[in-house]
Amino acid sequence: MGTKAKSSRKKIYRKTPAGRIKIYFEKKQKKGKAKCALCGRTLLGTSNQRKRGKSKKRPTAMFAGELCNICRTAVIEEAIKVAQKIKKLKSCDIAQRKYIEQALKSFEQ
Repeated sequence: MGTKAKSSRKKIYRKTPAGRIKIYFEKKQKKGKAKCALCGRTLLGTSNQRKRGKSKKRPTAMFAGELCNICRTAVIEEAIKVAQKIKKLKSCDIAQRKYIEQALKSFEQ
């Protein structure tokens, strides 16, 4: 079978030129960089998540890990305008509405 570290990996059976069948284990793929859900920019501060502990991977800021800092501030500003009834939710950008609604729910708590 191999070592315990390899047991979770996918097995690939290959035939050698000598006619024997050899088992190879698929290498773990690196995850792509996290990107903003609205604009697609790479998120800062999420580069080496695999090496960090579980408590350090948890984001504390609102929409951290989903939106970049520019989009996050824009969404929160729009949510404040909607909460104070300066602007209506329907007049906001369609892509931002989901996040504005989430921000409004967190403001109520």
